[in-house]
Amino acid sequence: MTPQYAPAVPPQAANQTDQTAQKAKKEPVTAWDAIRLPPLRFLTSSWPWRAFGYLVTSSVFGLVLLLVLIGMVGFGLLASITVIGAAVLVAIPLFAIPVAAFERRRLGLVDREPAPSPHKQLPAKPMRLWLKERLKEGATWRELAYAFVVVSAVLIGDLLGVFLCLNLIGFPLAAIIMPTLGDDSVAFFDWQIDSWGESALFLGILPIAYAFAAYLACVVVGARAKIARVMLVGSVDAPQYVEAVTSRARLVDAFEAERRRIERDLHDGTQAHLVSLAFRLGVAELELGRENPDNQEARALVKDAHREAKVALQELRDLIRGIHPQVLTDRGLAAAVAEVAGRSAVPVQLDLRLDQRLPPAVESAAYFVVTEALTNVARHSQASVAFVHARHDGRQLVVGITDNGVGGADPANGSGLQGLADRLAVVAGRLILSSPPGGPTVLTLEIPCPTMGPVPSRS
Repeated sequence: MTPQYAPAVPPQAANQTDQTAQKAKKEPVTAWDAIRLPPLRFLTSSWPWRAFGYLVTSSVFGLVLLLVLIGMVGFGLLASITVIGAAVLVAIPLFAIPVAAFERRRLGLVDREPAPSPHKQLPAKPMRLWLKERLKEGATWRELAYAFVVVSAVLIGDLLGVFLCLNLIGFPLAAIIMPTLGDDSVAFFDWQIDSWGESALFLGILPIAYAFAAYLACVVVGARAKIARVMLVGSVDAPQYVEAVTSRARLVDAFEAERRRIERDLHDGTQAHLVSLAFRLGVAELELGRENPDNQEARALVKDAHREAKVALQELRDLIRGIHPQVLTDRGLAAAVAEVAGRSAVPVQLDLRLDQRLPPAVESAAYFVVTEALTNVARHSQASVAFVHARHDGRQLVVGITDNGVGGADPANGSGLQGLADRLAVVAGRLILSSPPGGPTVLTLEIPCPTMGPVPSRS
């Protein structure tokens, strides 16, 4: 039977997440999303009015920006031989920065997605250095290009959209209202509308005209907002996102370096002392037996101390192996998982197809998830056999742990699965659990990662 996968989260949290996701799906994010709503719901929502408002303010803003840019460019060219003229020309790209910031804020009218600034966060610097950095940024020149796009083709589209929407709604309204003002009348081709009876016909036309205007406005502002987002926000590789990813990478590297330091100190320091202590106690036991064969009490104490020293040494070795097994460092994930499977209380069948080394943080996270999963199989599943398979398709690592036990694993009962999911989240991975009552239990981990090189040979 093919197992049904479910996220490794508590059922209550999963239900809340599903409800939130379904609600988010129903709520449009952009004007183009709003057009896909059922007509009655769309026409009675705030989206048509938001689109009208965005369209009108875009037209006004575009006209004002056109006048300002013409003034700046004209004055800068005329006075270019002077310092003031040159300064005005240099200021034009910098002027585009607050213009773009205003446009990103205004974008919220018709696009509810966050619109962060693509500019780098610069520390406090002298003005000269700040200007130099801003003029070097590609985002500044994209914003300048956007300003010129706004005052050209986009402005024409804004004005045409406003004109059509005003006429679609304005003419029926005028046909209804004007006859009530006396001798005034409205002409519709050769038809003069100058009575209440004639104007009443337009009461039925007005909702249709409003619907046409609403859809037209949302189409126009949807296209305009898309242009603004592409030019003013860019892709997900904005500096804030890149900084967040690189910060996480630095934290992972820092934890890995600290782990190796602790492992090295335990291996080279504490373990060496315990080995020396166990050796000396063994020698003392032999010497004491040779020199004082009748002193059984002293020999028993030394023998107990020798045994405790060896137990402590073994526990320390297990601890070091638990922190990071040497085989994982030397030979990679497949060899380390094979070693864990060999020590498992439940027989484990392996299918590990990993011919390339993976980043150390990825190998470490996957290793400890497999280790914990096999420990849970031995403790809780009542399984007679477990299976571990691993693949890397060039883009991500996929590892599956399956057992034929009783199933019913629940992240909410303290099984540690949420902790494993948190460990994977550090390397941008995810954990998927399927464990229906009666089994089987299937735990799958997925980690996006590149390869690092061929796996070392066993020789």
